[in-house]
Amino acid sequence: MKNEILWNELYTKRNRVIAHIVFWSFIAFLYYLTYIRYDRNLAWLLTVRDLFIVLTIFYSTAYFAIPKWIVKGKLIQSALWILGTYTWWGILTYLSCLFIDHYLIPDKILGVYIEAVLNNGPLAIFQFSKLDFYILDFFYFIALPLGLKLMQSFVSQRAKEVKLERDNFELELNFLKSQINPHFLFNSLNNIYRMVNKNDPKTPDAVLSLAGLMRYTLYESDDHFVPLKNEINFIKDFIKLERLRYSSKVEIKDNILQNDEDHLIVPLILFPFIENAFKHGPEKSNHEAWVHLNLKVNDNLLTLEVSNSIGRGRSKNAIGGVGMVNVRKRLELNYKDRYDLETTASENSYKVTLKIQLPDQSAN
Repeated sequence: MKNEILWNELYTKRNRVIAHIVFWSFIAFLYYLTYIRYDRNLAWLLTVRDLFIVLTIFYSTAYFAIPKWIVKGKLIQSALWILGTYTWWGILTYLSCLFIDHYLIPDKILGVYIEAVLNNGPLAIFQFSKLDFYILDFFYFIALPLGLKLMQSFVSQRAKEVKLERDNFELELNFLKSQINPHFLFNSLNNIYRMVNKNDPKTPDAVLSLAGLMRYTLYESDDHFVPLKNEINFIKDFIKLERLRYSSKVEIKDNILQNDEDHLIVPLILFPFIENAFKHGPEKSNHEAWVHLNLKVNDNLLTLEVSNSIGRGRSKNAIGGVGMVNVRKRLELNYKDRYDLETTASENSYKVTLKIQLPDQSAN
């Protein structure tokens, strides 16, 4: 975003005009160097002719054909446009040769070329036997300016697609944040209220856990990567509140090994699996319900194991919904070929095992 803003500040309308003037001056210089080898006296005229033709082709193609047809993959329209620019070049080339032959005296080498063009006739550009003579000349003529513009257009189009993809994932991340179960927040506040009335000494810890959870989702998780310890603290706060919510009705076991290394991780990439364990386990039925959680990091390999009970009559396909589709996309985007996700369902339980190869921070 900063680079985009800086580019917009530098590439103003005035600077764009200057850049175009410099570019076309360079192209004109190349044309002149080419023609001066054939005819010193008429090199300037041929340069002006070519510059006029290429300018009309370039700007009509750059600001009409490329954005409307070429980068959008509209093959028929693109092919017709190329044919039209080829015809335009061929007609002006023939007319300029006719003008030089009637009113000027070209040198021998240029004269041979002009004679060949005039002898072939104005429609020779479409004759199969003459295509090698004209098409190579045409593509040599437009290759440099249009080639650069096409490259810039495709790169720009791809950049827009990447930006759109990034923006979509940011929207999905914001949506994921909003998916923290409203019932969970409501019940947590109710439980804290009851604790306050009972003067429960654990009330301050519960308030701090809820505050930490909300602070993380609202502010700290906006970066593309966050310290793993922050993500772990968020998970611990969530589990504390779930313990408060279910009390002794639900068996909640967690084994989270704090890692001292400064690993980074995509924010909220682990949380949906843990939230789902409660959503599809105790929240559906807290009769003999349980949730077990193991989280560790060994040699940059993060392993998360989350399992939960499934009440009688509940679906084994306990994982799903928009949030899980979202997190799978984010895993693929950020950890492609560096993660493994397995799910195991039985009659009474559901288990998720996620392994992520984290970046080696010692190499940074």
